[in-house]
Amino acid sequence: MKKERVDIDAYNGDSNDVLLELGTRYESDVNHFTTSVLQTTFDINDPEKDGDLDYKTLNSKIARIKSFLDDFETALKTGDYDTISQYMDVESFVDFYIVCELFKNADFNFSSTRFYIKNDKVYAGPLWDFDLSCGNLNPRSYQDYYDDGVSYKNYRCRKMTWYASLFESNWFERKVKNRFEELQYIIQNLYKTDTIEPLSIKFLTDNYGMSYKRDSKKKDLNGAGWPLNGGGGYIGISYATTAKWKTWEEPIEFLRDWMENRNIWMCDAWDIDMVKAYEESAPEEPTTEQTTVEPTTAEPTTDPTTEPTTVEPTTESTTETNTEPNTGSTTEPNTEVTTEPATAESTTVKQTTESTTEEPTTEPTTEQITEPYTEAGNVTNNQLTTEQISENNTAAADQTGNVSKRPKKTKIINAKKLKKRRIKVRLKKVTGVKGYQVKLAANKKFTRKVVIQNTKKPKFSIRVKARYKKCYIKARTYAKINGKIRYSKWCGIKVIKNIK
Repeated sequence: MKKERVDIDAYNGDSNDVLLELGTRYESDVNHFTTSVLQTTFDINDPEKDGDLDYKTLNSKIARIKSFLDDFETALKTGDYDTISQYMDVESFVDFYIVCELFKNADFNFSSTRFYIKNDKVYAGPLWDFDLSCGNLNPRSYQDYYDDGVSYKNYRCRKMTWYASLFESNWFERKVKNRFEELQYIIQNLYKTDTIEPLSIKFLTDNYGMSYKRDSKKKDLNGAGWPLNGGGGYIGISYATTAKWKTWEEPIEFLRDWMENRNIWMCDAWDIDMVKAYEESAPEEPTTEQTTVEPTTAEPTTDPTTEPTTVEPTTESTTETNTEPNTGSTTEPNTEVTTEPATAESTTVKQTTESTTEEPTTEPTTEQITEPYTEAGNVTNNQLTTEQISENNTAAADQTGNVSKRPKKTKIINAKKLKKRRIKVRLKKVTGVKGYQVKLAANKKFTRKVVIQNTKKPKFSIRVKARYKKCYIKARTYAKINGKIRYSKWCGIKVIKNIK
């Protein structure tokens, strides 16, 4: 087992470190054993049979592990937190259960249910094998998965002997409920249609929707030919064979609806106020952590229309404008702003046009270190993104049909490169907003080397890790309106050359 996956010393014959899988198949090429107290059978994933450990050392290690788990199961039967926590990592058992139960993993308690021992403590995980989850089960083959004709109801993951014992204790049920409340912001954003979070169905469809579409196309239409209704060994097993979906969007909407209904059912079962839990678990501002996303080769899911925008130069800049109008081509308009930063080499910044159509609220991001800019030139650690804003106070309807105004847009007053791949940006200050969201990319479609981050200040600097021959920058504001985060449209794009 590679340590970057599960950091255990499984092949040390003197340790009890081991990776276990709940065993029901009794395969001949795998070592397995059954505990004496709760009669729980496990396959040993690591160390492997006929692996690096000799027969005598391996058998001695297995005997010690079985004895340790017998003691653990004896502790489980007491129901006492202090006794049980000496043997197991409680937090990992709570989180592992929540994920498996939320997605209602059909294989839980059958196979692909793993635990590991590290430094004489039992941990739940790693998570594995979720193809038969989230309602993706044929009702004819999995009748016990359904209740009242739907699959999102009822518990699925409490039958395993260890969890059956744990849920007999009020303290464990309470810990699970409290943790589930803490995760409501993350969970609800998985399926929300107006989310700004990258951990969401919306983020994936916004950024990779055209790839999914291509995958589902027939091969003779230059697609990948992936079946929408299950193929191979999944015929008769997957819900897709029952659903008979015709477009790639249909199973995604099924997943979104299923996740929402499942979360509602679990919150009702634990008497959790979903609205209150969401608000209390939400961060004070949109997530600023940046992640690296490999760009898709597919076209974006929307065709932006272009509308010229103007960027007001500062006193540092001189502007040369070509009177030739923009014809809507993909080439950049000939509007140049030359800036001479006081602490950096001179650079040329070009103004381009940008779509005024509202873009997806989340974008692929590239890991960055971004620092707010101050007049004195001091910086503090914080992170930022680059996407820009359009249009002011246009109306947008939420899912309930209520109309709420967008915040006013900003504009990029100045953007220039500094030393060490740092970019200084100055935005037009907008009153009444919570902050600014900024986006950078290596192309005008904002699909390559993309960075997204948030800042509360209109002046800031960003230190990028990637090299940019051309770095496209845009921004927008965000505010809390009617209890929801709302974004303005993006402002016009600026381009900075040769960030090395």
